[in-house]
Amino acid sequence: MRQKFVFILLGGGMDGLAALRPDNDEVLKAKRPDLLLDGYHKTNSDFAFHPKLSTLHQLFENKELS
Repeated sequence: MRQKFVFILLGGGMDGLAALRPDNDEVLKAKRPDLLLDGYHKTNSDFAFHPKLSTLHQLFENKELS
């Protein structure tokens, strides 16, 4: 099996909460409603990837990203 290493540098306009949003956090919903965009890719019941990170979401779904 070929291993992959993905390095994500979150700088500029996209912070960690925007990249991998916790979906069931009421405080986040109250304090950062700007993060509640449509099109997020669900990972499980608690988190979702930003719509622009569909490639990372696919790696996660294929169990190639941790």
